Amino acid sequence: MSQRVSMKLYRFQSLPTLTESLVNVNLSSWDYLQNKNESNIVFSLATAAGSNVVGYVNLDRSDIPLDNITLNTGRTFAVKKETVENRGTSIRYYVEVASKKFYFKKSQDNTDVSNSEVSIFEFYVNPQRVKPVYNKLITERRTRGGWEIQHWGNALTEISVSGQTGGLHRDITRSKKPGGLGETLLPGESITESTAWKKLNQLRQYYELDRSLANKNSNYKLGFNFYDRFYIGYFTSFEGPEADANSPYLMNYSFNFKVEQEINIGGADGQFGSILNVDTEQQS
Repeated sequence: MSQRVSMKLYRFQSLPTLTESLVNVNLSSWDYLQNKNESNIVFSLATAAGSNVVGYVNLDRSDIPLDNITLNTGRTFAVKKETVENRGTSIRYYVEVASKKFYFKKSQDNTDVSNSEVSIFEFYVNPQRVKPVYNKLITERRTRGGWEIQHWGNALTEISVSGQTGGLHRDITRSKKPGGLGETLLPGESITESTAWKKLNQLRQYYELDRSLANKNSNYKLGFNFYDRFYIGYFTSFEGPEADANSPYLMNYSFNFKVEQEINIGGADGQFGSILNVDTEQQS
């Protein structure tokens, strides 16, 4: 991994699922409310039996994407539902304004484009090795008539990342304060007080929290940049810290990352200008 470009870990709001994309295949950005999603719907149990009205929502002019529709501020609209049959049955919600339907985005979807690079983790020292592995999905079965081979396209890319913590010295934030101690640990002082050790633990914490609930989809996905590619996916394994007697102030670590989406970001030094669904909330 080049030392010139800092490798960072990002957190993204979950992208629309394949089913949602198929259901909304005929909708454009002009068909969606701008500042509202399904979490803004006030559902009501008092609707008439058999009615497709499920509740209501308050809308302002800024919520409507089309300029040629007149809307008084703060009007309340009935929210309706419709069933869509497209490789499965799904329900989507909408309001009617000036005889036109405007749909709600899913609560977890965020289709705003962010031009900022907001990260939740920056590696203290760039990893020594980043290795993407690409495989094909192939089924091979022996039959009496010979080999039967079925090709299923590309498998999910898996990336192996390995590196070292950097020097396990004193917490650099303390050493830079007026009257603070130097960066070198004193005899008997624990390496767990060092910035490098804390960074490794922070990375391990993101691994532990990623998809930590069984049989439950996460509202967030992780991603990182590597040259002209951006990978979005999830952790599959983590190893370390690994101690070496010949290097007592360096620890080795490694992890594997499964890729659900690969984006060609281009730009100088692998920096990206804009990616959908950036979650701007940073964790401490």
